Amino acid sequence: MKQNNLIIGLGIVAILLLGVMVFQVGQKDIVIQQPGQSGISVTGSADLSIMPDQAKIVVSVETERDDVKVAQDINTANSNKLMDALKAAGIKEADIATTGYNIYDRYRYREDTTTKYVVDHTIEITVNDISKVGEILELAVKNGANNVNNVRFTLSEELEEDARAQLLEQASEAAEDKAKAIAKELSVNVGKVVSVSENSYNPPIYYARAESFDMVASSAPEIAPEQVDVRVQLNVVFAVN
Repeated sequence: MKQNNLIIGLGIVAILLLGVMVFQVGQKDIVIQQPGQSGISVTGSADLSIMPDQAKIVVSVETERDDVKVAQDINTANSNKLMDALKAAGIKEADIATTGYNIYDRYRYREDTTTKYVVDHTIEITVNDISKVGEILELAVKNGANNVNNVRFTLSEELEEDARAQLLEQASEAAEDKAKAIAKELSVNVGKVVSVSENSYNPPIYYARAESFDMVASSAPEIAPEQVDVRVQLNVVFAVN
């Protein structure tokens, strides 16, 4: 009998030294740690589908000439014309940004032996009224832009912060509800939050299908964005009373 008691005692000590018990619920491990690192570890998440409220249009002004200085001067004139037209259409100067400026030579092997110099000025335009994306595209092409690189839709900082605040509240409630359900099954009470960490999922960027240059130049294309899915996940450890 004493030997059996000794074996049982050693088993209890071994569990205490491990300091953690694992319960399998469904497909997920719920970890309840012993005092010192005690708590119920859960994950709470929340999702939201939301329509983008901002567009980024990337265009470029490309100029090719025999003389690099001439190419630069013409490109500068065309770029300034484009920027002036955008400002006249209500685009703020802060929403017009140069994202690339390149000068390189282009040697035409099959046509002739003349070296051409190319100046390429890439400009990103932020449009805060997505209903005007087609209009701004047409305006850009008619005022100096000869390449439409891409159009992408996303969330403005304000809308993203509002969505994130809403999702954080929902995710924290989901985590607490899950912890209470687990605690009930284990006949313990949920205490204060011991630790919390967040996994942020940035909203995906939706790229509009590219239109041909001739189509954009002839009329304002209709470009409609799709909803994006925003997700917030919280990893929370609650104390056990």
